[in-house]
Amino acid sequence: MMNSAVGELGLRLICRPELFTLMDYDKEHTSELYRSLRVFLKWERSIARACEELNVHRTTLLYRMQRIDQLTHLNLDDEKVRLELILSYRLLEREKYS
Repeated sequence: MMNSAVGELGLRLICRPELFTLMDYDKEHTSELYRSLRVFLKWERSIARACEELNVHRTTLLYRMQRIDQLTHLNLDDEKVRLELILSYRLLEREKYS
């Protein structure tokens, strides 16, 4: 089902557009906002665990999360938004390695 949807519609139509905003920003500014958000969501919004995996200081991750908020205005307190983001990340990762 996922393969059909991706093939017919394309990732930019299916995935959350904010992730493409972060990808584009990262390319332009050599930052890691896209990955930081992915890891933050992976660890269920645990700053400590995300910092450990990203190997960054807490203030660095907090700055990145603030920048992500400024660029995307995502409500990460909304479980539906988080689910859509996680599914979007999975689709994008799946396509990257196909």
